[in-house]
Amino acid sequence: MTTKFSKVLFIQGDDSANSLPMLCKTLEVEIEVRNQPGDVRASELNRPDLLLLVSQDSCGLNRNGVPVWVQRLLPEQSVALFGVTEDSVDPVHLLTQGVKGVLYHNDRVDMSLSALRALIQGELWFSRATLEQAVCQMIGAQAQQSSRQEQDKLTNREQSVVRLVALGARNKEIARKLFISEYTVKAHLASIFRKTETRNRVELVSKLGLA
Repeated sequence: MTTKFSKVLFIQGDDSANSLPMLCKTLEVEIEVRNQPGDVRASELNRPDLLLLVSQDSCGLNRNGVPVWVQRLLPEQSVALFGVTEDSVDPVHLLTQGVKGVLYHNDRVDMSLSALRALIQGELWFSRATLEQAVCQMIGAQAQQSSRQEQDKLTNREQSVVRLVALGARNKEIARKLFISEYTVKAHLASIFRKTETRNRVELVSKLGLA
């Protein structure tokens, strides 16, 4: 088995009976087990060959259900959570924060073994639905950023014209609302189309995410 991580460090909290360390031994990787985050020296962390597997109940949680200690390590340290209680975390949030995977406390042994094998090989361990949601969020965020960048090219007056265009206002109505002439509205629109590289109102509204 080709591995990305040669060592797995478990922080198991009070769950000393957890079987994951024993399962991990079958995967020909070095393991160590600690009870609490305070048992881990700073010099042991931030190694590219180290995977940190942290029990959710090993330390205090933030409002998103993520161990506070883990939050401080992300995204530099490769971390996955285990012993996670259903509905206690948002897996999409964990993924976008840099967590490598989530193993739930009621996972079957065969699923846990598959998860460990995938994580050690450098793969993510999340459901397909979680991955799809994360991708959609990322695409949406990129689209919003692109829209903001396009709008930043426009003057305040041009942005006012765009907002009215998005509401379906025609040139005469825009002129009346902004107390300018229709000729000035046309000039603004020509400038807006040029700056945003659009050809008409439909393209403009779509590109700026105002549809």
